[in-house]
Amino acid sequence: MIIDIDEELFTKIKDIVKSRNITVYNQLVNIKESNSTQSELLLKARAIKTNRKKDEINIAIKELIHSKTKPTKYQVNKKTSISYKTLDKYFDCIFDEVLKEIKS
Repeated sequence: MIIDIDEELFTKIKDIVKSRNITVYNQLVNIKESNSTQSELLLKARAIKTNRKKDEINIAIKELIHSKTKPTKYQVNKKTSISYKTLDKYFDCIFDEVLKEIKS
């Protein structure tokens, strides 16, 4: 997640959270400042999100194959709620990869 926040405000938030929830405080302490430009961060975030969607599609296709159901974009959409536009981009490629993986 990319958040642009003032350092002083972030320190105040950590102090408030420290007295209420130590687990959340420990996570806040582990947050590091990024030296990358905003466009680089956005590209990284987009790549991570794309990979998550591809993994979801991959898992859904495997589950459909194992349940003896023919994987279609419609079936994957119903299982994952991933938009048809995204499925149009990645479904065929991932489906081919899964078939190759199953055959080997």
